[in-house]
Amino acid sequence: MIRKSFFTLCLSLNLIFFSSENDQEKFDIVSTSQRPSNSLSVEQALTSQIENLNTKLKALETELKHRIEALESTNNLKSEQLTHCLTTLESKNVQAYWLKQHQHPPTNCREVKDRGYDVSTTYLIKPDFAPNATKVLCDLEKKGGGWTYILNRFDGSQSFDFDLEDYKKGFGKLSGEFWLGLDNVYYLTGYKMNELLVELVDWNDQSVYAYYDRFRVGSEDEGYVMTVSGYNGTAGDSLSYSNNMKFSTKTKDFDKSSTASCAEYFDASWWYNYCMKSLLTGKYLKGEVSQEHKDKIMFWQTFRGTAYSLKEVRMMVRPRVKSDGN
Repeated sequence: MIRKSFFTLCLSLNLIFFSSENDQEKFDIVSTSQRPSNSLSVEQALTSQIENLNTKLKALETELKHRIEALESTNNLKSEQLTHCLTTLESKNVQAYWLKQHQHPPTNCREVKDRGYDVSTTYLIKPDFAPNATKVLCDLEKKGGGWTYILNRFDGSQSFDFDLEDYKKGFGKLSGEFWLGLDNVYYLTGYKMNELLVELVDWNDQSVYAYYDRFRVGSEDEGYVMTVSGYNGTAGDSLSYSNNMKFSTKTKDFDKSSTASCAEYFDASWWYNYCMKSLLTGKYLKGEVSQEHKDKIMFWQTFRGTAYSLKEVRMMVRPRVKSDGN
């Protein structure tokens, strides 16, 4: 808009100059060749006309000057605004860089919630003593929030038929079914007492839960032994039977059975005793199963029994807010 006005003013000035030059030429012709008898009147008229043109010219010059000053002022203002924006952006980038370099990632999903986040999704955490940060799935809403998923199954798309190395590292996708990995669970729970929340859903979409106020998984040297106690909930307690048991696989048998390997017989890795009352890593089938698959499925004995393959299971942990020292 300003550029258009500037062009209009320049065009007006050119027209005035052109008009003045033409009038001057007319004056010279009249004064030298065909000077009328009333030449004084003609000269006075032309002089008056020139004076009017000069007045208009000065007015246009003044207006042009004001327009230029306004344009410069606007440009200066925009320049100042741009400088301010760039300075602010640079400052924020520096702050973000500093935070990225110096602020420790949260150690678990409870700390994610404590930092003000409230959307249940994936976050980067670095548990105490863990060698590297890792992505986890957090539930920041359920039962106070701050839960870190260690197991999630809901459609059977991910096989759980793996041996120790895979169970150590973890497998699956955080956007789907997965096992977080025994090493990660150890770093989450091995140095401080955690709570455990197990959620179960059957094929009628009935949902129940089992809550334990003490849960810990030991290191690899300890055989990833599980400590669990303090049950409360609606699902019944089918996990405490495996308390203080090491994690068994087909090649690493730590169960108490003297006749056979539970992991080999039931074709699944788990914390076996003589052998188990729950198997959340078992085969994913639908509802009631035949005798052939009994006890080899994803089941929870006190909810639907050992011959019913559940639809959904979730295991989540979070640090206890208060500890009584036990």
